[in-house]
Amino acid sequence: MACNEKLDNNLMSSLEGLTEEEVYGNIFVFNFAGHDATANSLAIGICLLATRPDVQEWIADEINTALVGVEATDSSYEATFPQNFDRISSVRDSNDIVIIPKNTVIIPNYSALHTHPRYWGHDSLEFEPSRRITTNPKISRSSSSNPVEQFKELSSRNSPFVGWSGGAHSCPGRKFAQVEFVGVLVSLFRDFKVKPVLLNGENNVMARARLLDQSRTDTGMKLLLQMLHPEKAVLEWSRR
Repeated sequence: MACNEKLDNNLMSSLEGLTEEEVYGNIFVFNFAGHDATANSLAIGICLLATRPDVQEWIADEINTALVGVEATDSSYEATFPQNFDRISSVRDSNDIVIIPKNTVIIPNYSALHTHPRYWGHDSLEFEPSRRITTNPKISRSSSSNPVEQFKELSSRNSPFVGWSGGAHSCPGRKFAQVEFVGVLVSLFRDFKVKPVLLNGENNVMARARLLDQSRTDTGMKLLLQMLHPEKAVLEWSRR
């Protein structure tokens, strides 16, 4: 609703509505934060998953455990999403105080922060989803005695992961993007698996190494981080 626009018999009629700048701002969030960033993440993520059949099987097992006897299209957000995106929190405190002089420009090195061995282990540069998963032996699914694997949410106060930014500047499209990303993975990996198409003279190991190298080196910024030549990552999907 644009500013000064009159609405009758509407809950918004007593409010001033959004300014033109706010309308454009929200359009930007939905088109770029809500869609483009998620699409780019899915493109790179699926290529990485194509190099790890073991992770694909792990994902499929989690999906089938959460959707026992239920089609994904018939499932509800409340009943299904928390199982496919479970979390725990860890709290960490710090008493260090750093005084920053007035008018100082701060440019965090996000790439270094997101790959530092101090936080992510000695293999921090490798694609290893298991580093963000924790097992709670006190909780088990009703259909199994195995402990539940949960997504390990880092402390919001001192987290080394700032992909969504934080505080007052935290991405407003975070939840939307997470639900969209998980929804696509559920739709794809419940019944299908993916692998790179073999080039002349390649075997599966060589093809996975080539695709992994492309996901590392053939990316760049075009407003958002994305694959520069996704057409070179030719994938083959098949039923499980």
